[in-house]
Amino acid sequence: MRTRPAPQRGIRIGNVSGATGDAPHAMLRMAQTGDVDFITGDWLSEMNIAWNAIAKASDPSQGYEVGFLSQLEESIDIIVDKKIKVVTNAGALNTEALRDKVRGLCVQKGYRHLKIAAVLGDDVTAEVTEMLRRTPGEEGSGFRHLDHSDQCFVEWAKGFEDPASAVAYIGAWGIVEALKKGADIVLCGRVTDASPVVCLAMIILSLVGDR
Repeated sequence: MRTRPAPQRGIRIGNVSGATGDAPHAMLRMAQTGDVDFITGDWLSEMNIAWNAIAKASDPSQGYEVGFLSQLEESIDIIVDKKIKVVTNAGALNTEALRDKVRGLCVQKGYRHLKIAAVLGDDVTAEVTEMLRRTPGEEGSGFRHLDHSDQCFVEWAKGFEDPASAVAYIGAWGIVEALKKGADIVLCGRVTDASPVVCLAMIILSLVGDR
């Protein structure tokens, strides 16, 4: 007589968003009542990036989404107890500063064992500012327009002041590597909106490929 294998429970992901105007206690509710393995949060929009650029210009220790830190602080005990992993893009323009704040929170709460990862590489403000100081046609003077190859970035931006910020969307592989190395909380800047969720499917596929 054949017996059927026990059904395997799939990975459960709860997204709490986090944009301006969204529920300020969504992470706590998800941690309390959601039977989830991961909590993801998409904190960024073009508007948030601009605000964070202004905040960072005034204070180099700022530039991340403080709302995420507040939600994590009120949820961290439950998240640790249930072994929920957290992935977010709330690092905005200062992911390293947010990482330091999260580490400090974990130490304060007695969770020194938690692994906090920061995915970097999206903030290209310095590179673009340097590019704008070059003359059109000079090597490294800028990107070509995808639809109008005769136009380059330096020519388009001529006459403007240095940019307040410049970010590049990056994908999910940085998150994948962080989680494969055991990260409990992964903090990102400007990753693509789907990356915090897609990374989990990518982990599964990469593990299958390693067999």
